[in-house]
Amino acid sequence: MVLSSGRYREMATSRLVGLGISGGACYDALIAETVLAAGGTLVTLDGRALRTYIKIGCPAEQLSR
Repeated sequence: MVLSSGRYREMATSRLVGLGISGGACYDALIAETVLAAGGTLVTLDGRALRTYIKIGCPAEQLSR
């Protein structure tokens, strides 16, 4: 999966700030945006990251441990 340069630029310059995403959560947001652009669903064990995926609007589900 690849995120277009235009979509990446939008994420880096305005979308993250507008959603209140900073620090390490920026990486989670980048992954979520890439999955969203590809039309996929993100599956995770990380409940903390799940909150970021939801903010981005990426379909995501958390597996139980």
